[in-house]
Amino acid sequence: MLRFLILCVVSACAPRLQPGFEIEGGDFTDSDVYSVIDDAGVDTTQVQAEDKVKWVFYDFESNKEVTEEDPAWDLAFQRFNIRMNGGAGGPGSVAVATFKDVGFDEVSEAPSVEQFQQDAPNPKGGAPGYVFQRGDGWYYYDLGKHVLTSRKWVYALRSAEGTLYKMQILNYYDSLGSSGYPAFKWVKLQ
Repeated sequence: MLRFLILCVVSACAPRLQPGFEIEGGDFTDSDVYSVIDDAGVDTTQVQAEDKVKWVFYDFESNKEVTEEDPAWDLAFQRFNIRMNGGAGGPGSVAVATFKDVGFDEVSEAPSVEQFQQDAPNPKGGAPGYVFQRGDGWYYYDLGKHVLTSRKWVYALRSAEGTLYKMQILNYYDSLGSSGYPAFKWVKLQ
């Protein structure tokens, strides 16, 4: 009876794995970032950002991982945190606009300048107010299952170089269900 009780308690506390996400044809052999482009020219990128301290810096223009010292970085990932190279998040001019009730294919042009936002300083100190975490944030957290699920909002992003992209965060888990592997699809806006 005691053994059964211990198994029940342990299994109730064990993390529940989210169904995995895998980008065909990529791996993290040489970098914490890999991307695959589909036939329509849409890029799907996954970031290995499971470290609780280290940030992984990404540049859309070169489609690769870069260092924080590289002025071209656009977004940085640390687990579920997403910071931008603009405002309080970094010295660049990166900004995003959020589209909550539209599909990826429906966003075909840049929003008005007033819709773009940057990371904001935290008046209490500490981490900035990241745009991707403001309000409801880019994910829904299920308290019962302890998993993050992307809201699949679409973001228009103005890069450090001034190029416009649209992106959508797809998942937060790798193919084995491990957390800290955000995946997103993106393409340049015309």
